[in-house]
Amino acid sequence: MAAFFRFKHYPHGPLFREEEVDKVDCVRRWHQFASQEIEELLDEPDFARAVVLAIAEQNSKEGHANEEVMIKCLKSRYYEMLQRFPPV
Repeated sequence: MAAFFRFKHYPHGPLFREEEVDKVDCVRRWHQFASQEIEELLDEPDFARAVVLAIAEQNSKEGHANEEVMIKCLKSRYYEMLQRFPPV
């Protein structure tokens, strides 16, 4: 999610060099972006279910399978950034 934020909003150069980026604005934009992304991701039933099951079944076959579901959802959502690696 953070990589996609940077990809969309700060594609050219370092984020935290004072002369390059307004840190206060960057943090404000990040919080706004992350809040919206989390809300939208949790509205996706497959993703939300996978998060809950991955937490409930940590370090198990079921937990790992649900982590894979989450990864697949994220790859699909952030495909634009991962164009060299199409979603599986």
